[in-house]
Amino acid sequence: AALTGIGKSVFGLNLAMRWCQDGKRVALVSLELKAEKVVRRLMKMACGYGDLARARRDGMEAEWDRAKKEISFWDLLIYDPSKTRGGTKDVETVCEWLTAKHERRPLDGVVCDYAQFFKSRQRTDGKTRLMEIVEEELRTVNARCGFVMVVLAQLITERTKDGKVYYAIRNSREFGLGAAYDLRILLDKDEGYRLSCEKNRSGRTHWEHALKFDRDRLLLYSDPVESMR
Repeated sequence: AALTGIGKSVFGLNLAMRWCQDGKRVALVSLELKAEKVVRRLMKMACGYGDLARARRDGMEAEWDRAKKEISFWDLLIYDPSKTRGGTKDVETVCEWLTAKHERRPLDGVVCDYAQFFKSRQRTDGKTRLMEIVEEELRTVNARCGFVMVVLAQLITERTKDGKVYYAIRNSREFGLGAAYDLRILLDKDEGYRLSCEKNRSGRTHWEHALKFDRDRLLLYSDPVESMR
């Protein structure tokens, strides 16, 4: 979990892309972006262009075609709430979808983005109880299927009081999902982005990894997957 705009979605898309390039079967669940927008972002990461018209205008159609062909060979599944009946974001529905895809052919990795938008079929009182249900469902499907699951959620919320807009940090435990390891994306004005892994919420750093970005393509030059191993 991290603040808005820190790079969670970029990080998740880069992980999915790296796994796919390694020949892994990957599911990407975005509770905010439609599948078409996810593909456009992946295309921009792969060739620098999110749409064909702009690539054609710059004489980069061949590069676009190469990237499109590469992505077409990826074993990538995208969950798009807008394509489901009622646009459901129920965690139970997502877990059932993941289970069905895994049973058809085992998944290696799952990236779940915008997890703060999860809902539940169960009636809940308050956000904390809802996130407890989300954690339980995600942990259950993860234990049953055994794939690597990366869950990304936003910590910041907007509130209005006396006609003024305030930004408040949500309780991070709502979105911590009880992980043994916390991954944090840290921004230093001089050193750039770092991915920090802290063990058991003790604050002790387990490992760190420099994240070098091509900002035009939203692409990680460095490979965090190797550090994760």
